[in-house]
Amino acid sequence: MMNESVKRQPDRLPELNENGPSYGYDHNYEYRIQGRYSGGEVYDPNSNLVVPEFVLTGYSLINRGGGFLIRPGDMGNQRRLPELW
Repeated sequence: MMNESVKRQPDRLPELNENGPSYGYDHNYEYRIQGRYSGGEVYDPNSNLVVPEFVLTGYSLINRGGGFLIRPGDMGNQRRLPELW
């Protein structure tokens, strides 16, 4: 989990819009991130696990065409991951 108290993640847009839950524009971009682990642990509701906390201090764009993890137009669903294609 990323702590954004120093730097916000790229594409930090509202997850809800006029069409309902959606994903941002950069889900196929690759970034190099900078930061450190805080030594603390936080709860991740997506995985239902307690995980190490990473404090983000910076990032740089590596590739705008890294391939899609989530396809454009996929809508968010808190109860399941997008289907594999």
